[in-house]
Amino acid sequence: MQSNEISGSVSGLIRRIEQTFQDIPRGKIGIREAAAIDARWYEGGLHEDKKRYAQARAADIEDNWQDISDEVLAADHAVFGYLDDAGFKFVMPAIMRWSLNPATIDKNDVAEFFAMYLLPESRRADKPDAMVQKWKLTKEQIIVIAEWLEIYLSKHRPYPSALVAAQFERWKELANRA
Repeated sequence: MQSNEISGSVSGLIRRIEQTFQDIPRGKIGIREAAAIDARWYEGGLHEDKKRYAQARAADIEDNWQDISDEVLAADHAVFGYLDDAGFKFVMPAIMRWSLNPATIDKNDVAEFFAMYLLPESRRADKPDAMVQKWKLTKEQIIVIAEWLEIYLSKHRPYPSALVAAQFERWKELANRA
């Protein structure tokens, strides 16, 4: 595939992300609150700083995932495990769209952690089928996720482990179901 073909598929995928995830409701735990929960472990106990935690929670005001700023998306790669299922589904299209933007500089490896959340290397982690169920993904959303994973892996992980490759194949199978 030539570079202008890739950029064409990327711009088309960005449009499909925006259409397919158009009306996703936010979850109970937003991205800033998830970062505050993560900070509990790495900043000496944010749970004891109730004011700062409350500020993080109150700052999650977006009702539309398109309104989450690039700075918030780029800030913490560990938020995914702290979001509730609805919160993860709300943040998912924002991360995919943000990561496809050529101007994005992902110094915190947020897209990598997001991809590995979708393609876990642990045999005990949720598999794609379980993710589809718990996030209540539509067929169109599954297709968009599989397309994003294909672009991401081809660019950042051209030689994935066997387990990651198997997880990716399962996303593609789910996308190809009638």
